[in-house]
Amino acid sequence: MYRCLKTAEERKTAFMKYIDQCKREEREEERIKLQKEREEFRAVLKLRTDITASTKYKKYAENLKDEPTFLAIEDDRDRESIFNEYISDLRRKEKDKLRMIRKENMEKLRQILRKLPINYNTLWKDAQILFKTCSEYADDEQLQTLDPLDVFSVYEEHIKSLEDQYNDMKEKVRMTRRREERKNRDAFKELLRELCNSHVINVRSKWKEIYPYIQNDHRYLDMLGQSGSTPLELFWDTVQRIEDDCYQEKKAVMELVKTYDIKITPDLNFPLFLSKFPPDRINGIESSVIHLVYDDCVFKAKMKQREEKRKEEKRLKKKMDMFKYALKKVTPPITIHSTWEEVKPLIETKPESQVLTEENRIEVFNKFIKRLK
Repeated sequence: MYRCLKTAEERKTAFMKYIDQCKREEREEERIKLQKEREEFRAVLKLRTDITASTKYKKYAENLKDEPTFLAIEDDRDRESIFNEYISDLRRKEKDKLRMIRKENMEKLRQILRKLPINYNTLWKDAQILFKTCSEYADDEQLQTLDPLDVFSVYEEHIKSLEDQYNDMKEKVRMTRRREERKNRDAFKELLRELCNSHVINVRSKWKEIYPYIQNDHRYLDMLGQSGSTPLELFWDTVQRIEDDCYQEKKAVMELVKTYDIKITPDLNFPLFLSKFPPDRINGIESSVIHLVYDDCVFKAKMKQREEKRKEEKRLKKKMDMFKYALKKVTPPITIHSTWEEVKPLIETKPESQVLTEENRIEVFNKFIKRLK
Protein backbone atom coordinates (compact mmCIF):
# COMPACT_ATOMS: atom_id res chain seq x y z
CA MET A 1 0.00 0.00 0.00
CA TYR A 2 2.93 2.31 0.74
CA ARG A 3 4.04 1.94 -2.90
CA CYS A 4 0.53 2.85 -4.08
CA LEU A 5 1.05 6.37 -2.77
CA LYS A 6 2.98 8.16 -5.45
CA THR A 7 4.09 11.34 -3.76
CA ALA A 8 5.69 12.06 -0.42
CA GLU A 9 2.82 14.41 0.41
CA GLU A 10 0.24 11.63 -0.05
CA ARG A 11 2.32 9.27 2.08
CA LYS A 12 2.61 11.91 4.83
CA THR A 13 -1.12 12.57 4.81
CA ALA A 14 -1.90 8.84 5.03
CA PHE A 15 0.55 8.46 7.92
CA MET A 16 -1.00 11.36 9.85
CA LYS A 17 -4.48 9.86 9.40
CA TYR A 18 -3.19 6.59 10.77
CA ILE A 19 -1.66 8.31 13.81
CA ASP A 20 -4.97 10.17 14.48
CA GLN A 21 -6.92 6.94 14.21
CA CYS A 22 -4.64 5.25 16.74
CA LYS A 23 -5.01 8.14 19.17
CA ARG A 24 -8.80 8.04 18.89
CA GLU A 25 -8.82 4.32 19.55
CA GLU A 26 -6.56 4.80 22.57
CA ARG A 27 -8.83 7.53 23.96
CA GLU A 28 -11.90 5.38 23.43
CA GLU A 29 -10.23 2.44 25.17
CA GLU A 30 -9.26 4.75 28.04
CA ARG A 31 -12.80 6.09 28.27
CA ILE A 32 -14.27 2.58 28.34
CA LYS A 33 -11.70 1.56 30.96
CA LEU A 34 -12.54 4.59 33.15
CA GLN A 35 -16.27 4.02 32.71
CA LYS A 36 -15.86 0.41 33.78
CA GLU A 37 -13.75 1.41 36.78
CA ARG A 38 -16.38 4.01 37.79
CA GLU A 39 -19.20 1.49 37.53
CA GLU A 40 -17.27 -1.13 39.48
CA PHE A 41 -16.44 1.45 42.18
CA ARG A 42 -20.06 2.56 42.39
CA ALA A 43 -21.15 -1.08 42.64
CA VAL A 44 -18.82 -1.50 45.63
CA LEU A 45 -20.17 1.67 47.24
CA LYS A 46 -23.72 0.31 46.93
CA LEU A 47 -22.69 -2.75 48.92
CA ARG A 48 -21.39 -0.58 51.75
CA THR A 49 -24.40 -0.28 54.08
CA ASP A 50 -22.50 2.06 56.39
CA ILE A 51 -22.45 4.77 53.71
CA THR A 52 -25.33 7.21 54.15
CA ALA A 53 -26.44 10.44 52.53
CA SER A 54 -24.41 12.41 55.10
CA THR A 55 -21.12 10.45 54.70
CA LYS A 56 -18.10 12.60 53.76
CA TYR A 57 -15.40 11.35 51.36
CA LYS A 58 -12.46 12.66 53.40
CA LYS A 59 -13.61 10.71 56.46
CA TYR A 60 -14.60 7.53 54.63
CA ALA A 61 -11.71 7.21 52.13
CA GLU A 62 -9.61 5.34 54.75
CA ASN A 63 -12.18 2.50 54.72
CA LEU A 64 -11.60 2.03 50.97
CA LYS A 65 -7.80 1.96 50.89
CA ASP A 66 -7.65 -1.81 50.36
CA GLU A 67 -10.50 -1.97 47.88
CA PRO A 68 -9.18 -2.93 44.38
CA THR A 69 -11.83 -0.91 42.57
CA PHE A 70 -10.86 2.12 44.66
CA LEU A 71 -7.17 1.66 43.91
CA ALA A 72 -7.84 1.05 40.22
CA ILE A 73 -8.78 4.71 39.91
CA GLU A 74 -5.43 6.42 40.08
CA ASP A 75 -6.54 10.07 40.39
CA ASP A 76 -7.93 10.80 43.87
CA ARG A 77 -10.01 13.64 42.47
CA ASP A 78 -11.82 11.12 40.25
CA ARG A 79 -12.39 8.87 43.28
CA GLU A 80 -13.88 11.78 45.26
CA SER A 81 -16.01 12.87 42.30
CA ILE A 82 -17.47 9.35 41.88
CA PHE A 83 -18.04 9.07 45.63
CA ASN A 84 -19.81 12.46 45.77
CA GLU A 85 -21.98 11.54 42.78
CA TYR A 86 -23.03 8.39 44.63
CA ILE A 87 -23.80 10.41 47.79
CA SER A 88 -25.86 12.87 45.69
CA ASP A 89 -27.86 9.93 44.32
CA LEU A 90 -28.43 8.68 47.86
CA ARG A 91 -29.63 12.11 48.97
CA ARG A 92 -31.95 12.41 45.98
CA LYS A 93 -33.42 8.96 46.61
CA GLU A 94 -33.78 9.74 50.29
CA LYS A 95 -35.59 12.98 49.48
CA ASP A 96 -37.82 11.19 46.98
CA LYS A 97 -38.63 8.57 49.59
CA LEU A 98 -39.40 11.20 52.24
CA ARG A 99 -41.50 13.11 49.71
CA MET A 100 -43.42 9.95 48.87
CA ILE A 101 -43.94 9.09 52.56
CA ARG A 102 -45.09 12.66 53.23
CA LYS A 103 -47.50 12.48 50.30
CA GLU A 104 -48.85 9.11 51.49
CA ASN A 105 -49.23 10.36 55.07
CA MET A 106 -51.06 13.50 53.97
CA GLU A 107 -53.42 11.42 51.84
CA LYS A 108 -54.02 9.04 54.78
CA LEU A 109 -54.88 12.01 56.99
CA ARG A 110 -57.23 13.39 54.33
CA GLN A 111 -59.08 10.07 54.24
CA ILE A 112 -59.34 10.03 58.06
CA LEU A 113 -60.68 13.61 58.19
CA ARG A 114 -63.33 12.78 55.61
CA LYS A 115 -64.67 10.03 57.88
CA LEU A 116 -64.81 12.18 61.02
CA PRO A 117 -67.75 14.41 62.09
CA ILE A 118 -66.00 17.61 61.01
CA ASN A 119 -67.85 20.49 59.37
CA TYR A 120 -66.78 23.79 57.85
CA ASN A 121 -66.74 25.63 61.21
CA THR A 122 -64.95 22.96 63.29
CA LEU A 123 -62.06 24.57 65.18
CA TRP A 124 -58.47 23.31 64.86
CA LYS A 125 -58.27 22.30 68.54
CA ASP A 126 -61.47 20.27 68.22
CA ALA A 127 -60.34 18.65 64.97
CA GLN A 128 -57.06 17.55 66.63
CA ILE A 129 -58.93 15.76 69.39
CA LEU A 130 -61.08 13.97 66.83
CA PHE A 131 -58.34 12.60 64.60
CA LYS A 132 -55.75 11.91 67.33
CA THR A 133 -58.23 9.73 69.21
CA CYS A 134 -59.12 7.90 66.01
CA SER A 135 -57.61 4.36 65.99
CA GLU A 136 -56.70 4.67 62.32
CA TYR A 137 -54.38 7.54 63.26
CA ALA A 138 -53.24 6.33 66.68
CA ASP A 139 -52.15 2.90 65.33
CA ASP A 140 -50.14 4.30 62.41
CA GLU A 141 -46.65 5.25 63.64
CA GLN A 142 -45.54 6.42 60.21
CA LEU A 143 -48.55 8.73 59.94
CA GLN A 144 -47.68 10.26 63.31
CA THR A 145 -44.29 11.34 61.92
CA LEU A 146 -46.05 13.83 59.64
CA ASP A 147 -44.82 17.36 60.28
CA PRO A 148 -47.31 19.43 62.37
CA LEU A 149 -47.36 22.10 59.66
CA ASP A 150 -48.36 19.46 57.11
CA VAL A 151 -51.07 18.19 59.48
CA PHE A 152 -52.44 21.73 59.82
CA SER A 153 -52.18 22.23 56.06
CA VAL A 154 -54.32 19.10 55.45
CA TYR A 155 -56.85 20.35 58.04
CA GLU A 156 -57.05 23.77 56.36
CA GLU A 157 -57.42 22.15 52.95
CA HIS A 158 -60.23 19.92 54.29
CA ILE A 159 -62.02 22.85 55.96
CA LYS A 160 -61.67 24.91 52.75
CA SER A 161 -63.21 22.02 50.80
CA LEU A 162 -66.10 21.82 53.30
CA GLU A 163 -66.59 25.60 53.11
CA ASP A 164 -66.68 25.41 49.31
CA GLN A 165 -69.24 22.59 49.47
CA TYR A 166 -71.34 24.56 51.97
CA ASN A 167 -71.14 27.74 49.87
CA ASP A 168 -71.99 25.80 46.71
CA MET A 169 -75.01 24.31 48.47
CA LYS A 170 -76.08 27.74 49.73
CA GLU A 171 -75.65 29.20 46.25
CA LYS A 172 -77.72 26.40 44.72
CA VAL A 173 -80.44 26.94 47.33
CA ARG A 174 -80.29 30.71 46.73
CA MET A 175 -80.49 30.30 42.96
CA THR A 176 -83.35 27.80 43.30
CA ARG A 177 -85.20 30.19 45.60
CA ARG A 178 -84.57 33.12 43.24
CA ARG A 179 -85.89 31.12 40.29
CA GLU A 180 -88.96 30.13 42.29
CA GLU A 181 -89.55 33.71 43.44
CA ARG A 182 -89.16 34.99 39.88
CA LYS A 183 -91.71 32.42 38.69
CA ASN A 184 -94.06 33.53 41.49
CA ARG A 185 -93.66 37.20 40.50
CA ASP A 186 -94.27 36.43 36.84
CA ALA A 187 -97.39 34.43 37.75
CA PHE A 188 -98.71 37.28 39.93
CA LYS A 189 -98.02 39.81 37.16
CA GLU A 190 -100.05 37.59 34.83
CA LEU A 191 -102.88 37.67 37.41
CA LEU A 192 -102.73 41.48 37.44
CA ARG A 193 -102.82 41.53 33.62
CA GLU A 194 -105.94 39.35 33.69
CA LEU A 195 -107.60 41.79 36.11
CA CYS A 196 -106.61 44.70 33.85
CA ASN A 197 -108.08 42.97 30.80
CA SER A 198 -111.33 42.34 32.68
CA HIS A 199 -111.39 46.03 33.77
CA VAL A 200 -111.17 45.11 37.47
CA ILE A 201 -107.98 47.17 37.70
CA ASN A 202 -107.98 50.65 36.23
CA VAL A 203 -106.16 53.90 36.81
CA ARG A 204 -108.31 54.69 39.87
CA SER A 205 -108.13 51.25 41.49
CA LYS A 206 -107.18 50.83 45.15
CA TRP A 207 -105.60 47.77 46.74
CA LYS A 208 -108.57 47.17 49.05
CA GLU A 209 -110.84 47.09 45.99
CA ILE A 210 -108.95 44.38 44.13
CA TYR A 211 -107.92 42.33 47.19
CA PRO A 212 -111.16 40.26 47.23
CA TYR A 213 -110.34 39.14 43.67
CA ILE A 214 -106.88 37.80 44.58
CA GLN A 215 -106.96 36.82 48.26
CA ASN A 216 -107.54 33.10 47.56
CA ASP A 217 -105.58 32.86 44.31
CA HIS A 218 -102.42 30.73 44.67
CA ARG A 219 -100.56 33.22 42.46
CA TYR A 220 -101.04 35.80 45.21
CA LEU A 221 -100.53 33.40 48.13
CA ASP A 222 -97.23 32.12 46.64
CA MET A 223 -95.87 35.68 46.73
CA LEU A 224 -96.38 36.15 50.47
CA GLY A 225 -93.21 36.23 52.54
CA GLN A 226 -90.73 36.13 49.67
CA SER A 227 -88.00 38.69 49.06
CA GLY A 228 -88.08 41.36 46.35
CA SER A 229 -91.13 43.27 45.18
CA THR A 230 -94.28 42.69 47.23
CA PRO A 231 -97.75 42.10 45.72
CA LEU A 232 -98.75 45.61 46.80
CA GLU A 233 -95.73 47.15 45.03
CA LEU A 234 -96.44 45.19 41.85
CA PHE A 235 -100.07 46.32 42.01
CA TRP A 236 -99.06 49.99 42.24
CA ASP A 237 -96.56 49.46 39.42
CA THR A 238 -99.46 48.19 37.31
CA VAL A 239 -101.65 51.18 38.20
CA GLN A 240 -98.77 53.55 37.43
CA ARG A 241 -98.23 51.86 34.07
CA ILE A 242 -101.94 52.25 33.26
CA GLU A 243 -101.73 55.92 34.24
CA ASP A 244 -98.66 56.40 32.04
CA ASP A 245 -100.43 54.69 29.16
CA CYS A 246 -103.51 56.94 29.48
CA TYR A 247 -101.51 60.16 29.77
CA GLN A 248 -102.58 61.39 26.33
CA GLU A 249 -106.28 60.67 27.06
CA LYS A 250 -106.00 62.47 30.39
CA LYS A 251 -104.37 65.42 28.65
CA ALA A 252 -107.21 65.50 26.08
CA VAL A 253 -109.87 65.62 28.85
CA MET A 254 -108.02 68.45 30.58
CA GLU A 255 -108.08 70.39 27.30
CA LEU A 256 -111.86 69.86 27.10
CA VAL A 257 -112.25 71.24 30.64
CA LYS A 258 -110.51 74.42 29.48
CA THR A 259 -112.34 74.56 26.14
CA TYR A 260 -115.80 74.39 27.72
CA ASP A 261 -114.73 76.52 30.69
CA ILE A 262 -116.06 74.00 33.18
CA LYS A 263 -116.15 75.52 36.65
CA ILE A 264 -114.72 73.18 39.25
CA THR A 265 -115.95 73.55 42.82
CA PRO A 266 -115.08 71.40 45.85
CA ASP A 267 -118.63 70.02 46.01
CA LEU A 268 -118.98 69.25 42.28
CA ASN A 269 -120.16 65.63 41.79
CA PHE A 270 -118.99 63.34 38.99
CA PRO A 271 -122.31 62.98 37.08
CA LEU A 272 -122.63 66.77 36.89
CA PHE A 273 -118.98 67.05 35.80
CA LEU A 274 -119.55 64.41 33.09
CA SER A 275 -122.67 66.20 31.83
CA LYS A 276 -120.61 69.30 31.02
CA PHE A 277 -118.95 67.53 28.05
CA PRO A 278 -120.60 67.00 24.66
CA PRO A 279 -120.98 63.18 24.34
CA ASP A 280 -119.27 63.08 20.95
CA ARG A 281 -116.13 64.71 22.41
CA ILE A 282 -115.55 62.00 25.04
CA ASN A 283 -116.48 58.92 23.01
CA GLY A 284 -113.71 56.30 23.21
CA ILE A 285 -112.20 57.72 26.39
CA GLU A 286 -112.25 55.35 29.37
CA SER A 287 -114.62 56.43 32.13
CA SER A 288 -111.82 55.76 34.64
CA VAL A 289 -109.63 58.33 32.86
CA ILE A 290 -112.40 60.97 32.99
CA HIS A 291 -112.93 60.12 36.65
CA LEU A 292 -109.20 60.55 37.28
CA VAL A 293 -109.31 64.05 35.74
CA TYR A 294 -112.40 64.81 37.84
CA ASP A 295 -110.59 63.66 41.02
CA ASP A 296 -107.56 65.81 40.19
CA CYS A 297 -109.67 68.89 39.48
CA VAL A 298 -111.82 68.55 42.63
CA PHE A 299 -108.74 67.87 44.74
CA LYS A 300 -107.10 71.06 43.44
CA ALA A 301 -110.34 73.00 44.10
CA LYS A 302 -110.44 71.70 47.66
CA MET A 303 -106.79 72.57 48.19
CA LYS A 304 -107.40 76.07 46.82
CA GLN A 305 -110.44 76.50 49.08
CA ARG A 306 -108.43 75.30 52.07
CA GLU A 307 -105.61 77.72 51.29
CA GLU A 308 -108.03 80.64 50.89
CA LYS A 309 -109.66 79.75 54.19
CA ARG A 310 -106.27 79.66 55.88
CA LYS A 311 -105.38 83.09 54.49
CA GLU A 312 -108.77 84.51 55.54
CA GLU A 313 -108.31 83.16 59.06
CA LYS A 314 -104.88 84.76 59.18
CA ARG A 315 -106.29 88.14 58.05
CA LEU A 316 -109.13 87.90 60.60
CA LYS A 317 -106.70 87.14 63.41
CA LYS A 318 -104.67 90.19 62.50
CA LYS A 319 -107.82 92.40 62.56
CA MET A 320 -108.86 90.93 65.91
CA ASP A 321 -105.40 91.59 67.34
CA MET A 322 -105.64 95.23 66.21
CA PHE A 323 -109.09 95.51 67.81
CA LYS A 324 -107.74 94.05 71.05
CA TYR A 325 -104.98 96.68 71.00
CA ALA A 326 -107.66 99.40 70.48
CA LEU A 327 -109.54 98.13 73.55
CA LYS A 328 -106.45 98.83 75.63
CA LYS A 329 -106.59 102.51 74.56
CA VAL A 330 -110.28 103.11 75.42
CA THR A 331 -111.01 105.98 77.80
CA PRO A 332 -112.07 105.49 80.48
CA PRO A 333 -110.02 102.25 80.72
CA ILE A 334 -111.90 98.95 80.61
CA THR A 335 -112.12 97.04 83.91
CA ILE A 336 -113.17 93.52 84.79
CA HIS A 337 -116.62 94.88 85.60
CA SER A 338 -117.10 96.56 82.22
CA THR A 339 -119.77 95.23 79.87
CA TRP A 340 -119.85 95.20 76.07
CA GLU A 341 -122.87 97.49 76.05
CA GLU A 342 -120.85 100.05 78.05
CA VAL A 343 -117.73 99.80 75.90
CA LYS A 344 -119.37 99.52 72.46
CA PRO A 345 -120.27 103.26 72.13
CA LEU A 346 -116.66 104.16 73.03
CA ILE A 347 -115.07 102.11 70.23
CA GLU A 348 -117.60 101.37 67.48
CA THR A 349 -116.53 104.33 65.35
CA LYS A 350 -112.86 103.33 65.31
CA PRO A 351 -111.47 101.74 62.13
CA GLU A 352 -110.31 98.64 64.07
CA SER A 353 -113.92 98.01 65.10
CA GLN A 354 -115.58 98.67 61.76
CA VAL A 355 -113.60 95.93 59.91
CA LEU A 356 -115.02 93.23 62.23
CA THR A 357 -118.45 91.73 62.61
CA GLU A 358 -120.38 92.18 65.85
CA GLU A 359 -119.72 88.55 66.68
CA ASN A 360 -115.95 89.00 66.23
CA ARG A 361 -115.93 92.17 68.36
CA ILE A 362 -117.80 90.46 71.22
CA GLU A 363 -115.41 87.46 71.02
CA VAL A 364 -112.33 89.70 71.32
CA PHE A 365 -113.94 91.74 74.14
CA ASN A 366 -114.81 88.62 76.16
CA LYS A 367 -111.25 87.30 75.81
CA PHE A 368 -109.90 90.73 76.81
CA ILE A 369 -112.01 90.76 80.03
CA LYS A 370 -110.93 87.20 80.77
CA ARG A 371 -107.28 88.22 80.52
CA LEU A 372 -107.88 91.15 82.91
CA LYS A 373 -109.29 88.75 85.50
